[in-house]
Amino acid sequence: MLYTFFDVETPNRRNDRICSIGAVVTDQDGTVVEKKSYLVNPESSFDDINVRIHGIAPVDVRNAKTFPELWYDSLSAFFPVDGVVAHNARFDLSVLTKTLVSYDIPSPKMSYACTLDMSKKIDFIGGGKLPHVCEALGIELERHHQAESDATACMRVFWTLVGMAGCMPSFIAYEPGAKSCKKSGGRYRSISDKTKAMQWLIPLLREVVSNGKVSTFEAEAVLEFFGLHEELTSDPALSPIVALLQNAIADGWVDEAESNELANLISHIVNPSSSIEDSVDFANRKFVLTGSFNHGTKDDVSAFIQERGGEVLQNVTKTCDYVVIGGCGSEAYSLGSYGGKVKKALDWQAKGVPMQVIEECDLYGER
Repeated sequence: MLYTFFDVETPNRRNDRICSIGAVVTDQDGTVVEKKSYLVNPESSFDDINVRIHGIAPVDVRNAKTFPELWYDSLSAFFPVDGVVAHNARFDLSVLTKTLVSYDIPSPKMSYACTLDMSKKIDFIGGGKLPHVCEALGIELERHHQAESDATACMRVFWTLVGMAGCMPSFIAYEPGAKSCKKSGGRYRSISDKTKAMQWLIPLLREVVSNGKVSTFEAEAVLEFFGLHEELTSDPALSPIVALLQNAIADGWVDEAESNELANLISHIVNPSSSIEDSVDFANRKFVLTGSFNHGTKDDVSAFIQERGGEVLQNVTKTCDYVVIGGCGSEAYSLGSYGGKVKKALDWQAKGVPMQVIEECDLYGER
């Protein structure tokens, strides 16, 4: 019996191409039979966050073979085996499957085991992330996010945990989830425009942070959504979330610190109005109103602001100090609980502009 331990590195947030892959094959006793690693020309763009994670730049793979060349030359031989293993295997298998789909290469039938899942069953050794699991087990990890190094470490973790458990884990048949994705020129097309994608995203994010934290499963689901709607990944307000998700999932597990940071970032997108302890400063400040107001028409609210020395703008610009959400909301809000003006405020905030999104009750000192 032969087992393949593998790891992939991706060039961008879409996670549908591979820029490096490492594979180690062992027999049923854990003896290494073969070990290979490849740089891969993904024929796709690179994102800065991915380059920072694994250190592979476009120039490094410019003259490397493409995935189809490697697959038909030698790589495919690593996968019709008795079982494949990876750390956070569903991620690596998803990337592999999407890459195969993008090149119209038939996906082999695979059964897998996951060393992340195995570590959970033994007091969650090391907290889940591969470097921590290796440290807890006394296993050397030469260079994290170097594909051959991670694959080798995964192999050592697997056989160590098998020895601790006294038995082999169950291998699960992998069911590819990427077949329904539409592709064009090797890239996945979004199924809608940006506003429509945001309308789907906001409820998803609201559900994710409903309990105040973000699990690994939830992070994977949100990252998968961004992968299918790549027009959102460069959005100023959303890109910090995407970067943190990518970094967390690349390590195989969302730890408590990452969960808290993700929850804070996502909560701000879901509910962007900020609670302010002090009263609103009106003098020489610029306001934009959005929605319908309990205290009257927008003209009434504008007069209230102007009487106190403020100025009311029609559009959200860099000079705006406050965007005020009316207490009655609006059926015209494009994003459910808020609309385009609040979204523009979030974009300016992401660029470092000290703009506040407040509610009508903050404006009138009624919170």
